[in-house]
Amino acid sequence: MQLSRRLVVSLLSGVAIVSMAFGTYQGLTETHALKDQIERQSAVLAESQQGAVEGMLQNGPSRDLEPLVNRNQNQDHLAGIAVYDTNGQVVAAAPSLVARLTGTPETVASALRSGRGRGAYFPGRDEAMHVFVLPLSVDGHSIGAIGVFHNTGFIGAPVWRHILTSAAQTVLIVAITLLIVRWSLGKPLKHMAGWLRDLRTGNTSDRQTLPKDGIFQPLTNEVMRKIGRASCRERV
Repeated sequence: MQLSRRLVVSLLSGVAIVSMAFGTYQGLTETHALKDQIERQSAVLAESQQGAVEGMLQNGPSRDLEPLVNRNQNQDHLAGIAVYDTNGQVVAAAPSLVARLTGTPETVASALRSGRGRGAYFPGRDEAMHVFVLPLSVDGHSIGAIGVFHNTGFIGAPVWRHILTSAAQTVLIVAITLLIVRWSLGKPLKHMAGWLRDLRTGNTSDRQTLPKDGIFQPLTNEVMRKIGRASCRERV
């Protein structure tokens, strides 16, 4: 029982370490790929709307901004688009997006100060989010910025999915391994132990034979040689 317990613990530990490490690596790799995808989509969408928004803001806020920010929603985890003035105040944004934000992300002010596009992850009101902010300008003068927001709560799912899959695989592999060990080694060992016990007590019979499996052949040969030598001594 003690050997069996050590075998189970060793198998569980070894397989779990390898499986969990590989599963975590796969999950992190998939997570990084999802982040890269979100960041690329944000930048592409912001740049595609840049010209139109700059035209609408050139002479001050336009009513045409409302249809634009409301048009791009619920696509590939897109939370919405917001347009900001030079002070970082919201000019236009979808109501559903505003409800998810706890305020203006610091990235907006940072992008306006630097004049360059900025992206960052931040906690939203109900789930994590990512924003890419692209400054807007006309004739070299800043007129505001456009922010593209994505929901990112789903990004952590691959890691947990791979970890749970690895845990299930660990249990399955260990269970199958123990069954194979019990089937291929347990029964022959039990048979051999019974044969040796009967030999010691003198209850052997011709029908009882040692295991002939290849793994037991050296031990079987050695036992038979010992028996043969003992028989020779008795005859002498």
